[in-house]
Amino acid sequence: GDNPNNCEKVVDKMMHEEKGLSVGYVHDASAWTIVAGREGMDYTGNNKWATYGSQAVNALLENSPNKILRRVCARCVPQLQDIYYKRKTPIPEGYNLFHQIKNRRSTDENNVWRVDFDLYSTYEDAVNEKNPWDCEAAGGYRYDQGFPGDCSAYGRIQNQDTRFFDYPGGGKRDVAFYVERSEKFALLEADDSVMIGYNPRHSATYLNPDKNVIYMTHSGTMHWRQRDDMNFLGTKFTGDVELIVNVANLEYSNLHTKSGLMIRNNLDEDSKYYGVMKTGDQGVRVQRRSSNGANVASHAEDKKELASSWLRLLKKFNTYESYKSTDGVNWNLIHTMTLDIENDEQEFYAGLFHYGKRDDRVPEVTFEEYSISSYMWPSQVPTMTPAPSQTIEWTQVAGKGDGFGMEAVTDAEFRAMLSSPPFLIRRICDSCKESHKDIYYKRLTELPPATELNFLDLFMNNWRSAPKNQLNVDFELYSSRADADKGINPWTTCNYNDGGVGFPRDCGPTGKVACQWNSYTRNICTRDGKNAGRHGFYVGILSEV
Repeated sequence: GDNPNNCEKVVDKMMHEEKGLSVGYVHDASAWTIVAGREGMDYTGNNKWATYGSQAVNALLENSPNKILRRVCARCVPQLQDIYYKRKTPIPEGYNLFHQIKNRRSTDENNVWRVDFDLYSTYEDAVNEKNPWDCEAAGGYRYDQGFPGDCSAYGRIQNQDTRFFDYPGGGKRDVAFYVERSEKFALLEADDSVMIGYNPRHSATYLNPDKNVIYMTHSGTMHWRQRDDMNFLGTKFTGDVELIVNVANLEYSNLHTKSGLMIRNNLDEDSKYYGVMKTGDQGVRVQRRSSNGANVASHAEDKKELASSWLRLLKKFNTYESYKSTDGVNWNLIHTMTLDIENDEQEFYAGLFHYGKRDDRVPEVTFEEYSISSYMWPSQVPTMTPAPSQTIEWTQVAGKGDGFGMEAVTDAEFRAMLSSPPFLIRRICDSCKESHKDIYYKRLTELPPATELNFLDLFMNNWRSAPKNQLNVDFELYSSRADADKGINPWTTCNYNDGGVGFPRDCGPTGKVACQWNSYTRNICTRDGKNAGRHGFYVGILSEV
C-alpha cells in the first residue's frame, strides 16, 4: 500500500474483526510471575500497563531458583521472541535493575554482560548455563540500544528493544516480562489497594508480609489543588489512630513524587485529608485539604533536609500531628493542627499512599515497618477504666492532687510489687503538657539494693542518675504502652540530680521539657500553668509481645 508502516495495524484489525483473534501469550502461571506487559501482553486486560516496580522485581529475582528474568515479544523477529536473562551477581541494594532492562538505553556498571548477566535462547540452557549468547560475535553488547543490546545467538539483530518508559512507549509492541517463580517465596497483591484520581492509569501494590515490606507503584499527574491522583492502601477506622512507616526507597528521586501516610474523609479525588509525606526531591512535608473540594495547602517543608525517611502520623480526636525521623527512634514533631476529617458516622480512611508525578512512567516506592493501630489516651485512674492493654494490671502506689491523691506505699511495698526487669512504672498527669500526660518508665537492669536506693523516692522527690539510673542504659522512657512493648520511639533526653525535684526533671521525647516534674517535699514549678500538680504513679508488669 501507500504506507507500509500501517501494515501491522491493518493485519491486527483484520485478525480481530474477521477471526476474533488478538496478540497475546498464555504463560504457565505455576512457573512464571508476570511483572510487566504492554498492549496485547498487558496482564491487567485493560491496557493500563500495571507493573511491578524495580524493588519488587529485585525481591522476586533474588528469591527465584535460578535467578532468571524472561522477556516474551510477540512483534520481535522469531529468534528474539523469547529471551532468558540470568543474573550472575547479587543485585545491589536499592538498584533499579528492572527499570534499566525494560526502559533504558545506557551503560550501567551494575548490569554488565558476562559479568552480571548472561543471555540464553531457552529456559533449559539458562538453568544449565549452556550456549550463552556470544555478543562479541554480534559486535558487542550495545547498551545504548536497550535490551537485548542488538545481541542474539545468531549475530547482530537491530531494533528489537522495547521501552515502557515513555507512554505510549517506544520500541517493540506487545511485550511482557516474567520472573521465574519460587515455591518458597511470593509477593501478595493487596486487594484493598485502590486508585484515586480523575485519570488513573497505572497502579499496583504488592506485599512481602514476612518482612513487613510493601511495594507500591503509581503513574499520574495531580496531587495538588482540588484533585488527587494516587495509589492508596487504606483501612476504614473510627476513633484515634497512630501510623508509622519507613519510606525506604523511592524510584526517580529527582521527581516530585509523594509517598507517605494519610487520613482521608473518603476515597473521592477531592476528599479532605491530612498527610505527611516524603517527596522525591524536596524532603518531608505535610499536606492537607481542609474541606471536600477545597484547594490543598502544604506545611513544614524543609527542602534542605533530605535524610529523614521515617514518618509518623497521629490522630487524637480532631488534632493531627506529623513527625519525621532518620532512624524511627528519635522523632521530631514538624506540624500539628486541628481538622474535622471524620464523616457523619465518625469514620475515616487511614493508610499509605503513593503519587508518581508523571503519566509516562511508573515510579515505585518501598515502604518498610508499616504499622497502624488505635491510639490510646491516658486514663486518669487506670484501675477503674480500660487499660491500654488487657494483659497488664495497673496498681497505684503514689499520687497527688484531685483525683490522684493517696498515701504512698513504702519503698519495701513498692519493690515487692515489681518483677524482674523488664517492668513498667507509669506516671499519669492530667495537668501536664501534652508530651508529659502519660509516661512509661521501662526498667532494663536489676535494681540496686534498698540500702543504696530508695526506688520510690527516686520518682516522688529525688530523680537522680546514680546508682544505676541512666537513660537508655538502666531504663527507657516512652509516651505510649505500645511503644514500650515494642521498644520503639524511646525518649532521647534526660537530666537528673536537682535536690527535691522528682520524676522526670526535664526529660523529654526529643529535647528538654521544663516544669513537668513532681515533688512531694517542695513546691513544684508553676511558670506556664502546665505542671505536675495532679498526677499518679502506677506499677505494671510488661507482657510478652
